[in-house]
Amino acid sequence: RLHREAPAGMTFTVVDGTGAAVACAITMSRRLGAGYVIPGTGIVAAAPPLSPGGDLGLSPVMMVNQNVGEFLFAGAASGGVVAPSALIEAMARAMIGDQPLAAAIAAPRVINPGVPDITFVEQSLGKKAIADLRRRGHKTRAVAALGRVNAIYCRDGFRAKAATCEYETDRRGHGDRKSGL
Repeated sequence: RLHREAPAGMTFTVVDGTGAAVACAITMSRRLGAGYVIPGTGIVAAAPPLSPGGDLGLSPVMMVNQNVGEFLFAGAASGGVVAPSALIEAMARAMIGDQPLAAAIAAPRVINPGVPDITFVEQSLGKKAIADLRRRGHKTRAVAALGRVNAIYCRDGFRAKAATCEYETDRRGHGDRKSGL
């Protein structure tokens, strides 16, 4: 079983017309937070983390060319302990593997967190690939989804070619793409 994580996390990424960007991940730790509104404020109180290590299931990242101060990539992931791995996998597929961002985020995920030593695979990976992993000695567990990633990627840099920037919301979640660049 995976480490208990906040089921109520969300992420967003934003870049403005000047190339200023943000990657943000937030949680109330539980659905409806602590379950009460702070009197006189209308603010729902957050619950304490579910585990002693805090809410590890949220993962924002930003990549900037420091030499020129130019934004290249902003991404954030939620979905438990696999969130950082899901984000790095999508980021690597886009930036190193040269995949379109939509394809990089949509690709089936395979993640082994180490403890437990179980290779979690998305069912969409396919029976043949899962059988190949088992033949190689992996203990596998098929799940519907591993993490949810939202990202913006400007392959050539924002200032150079903002029109070529890509943005994508993971279809594994409940979010929606809003507006354009």
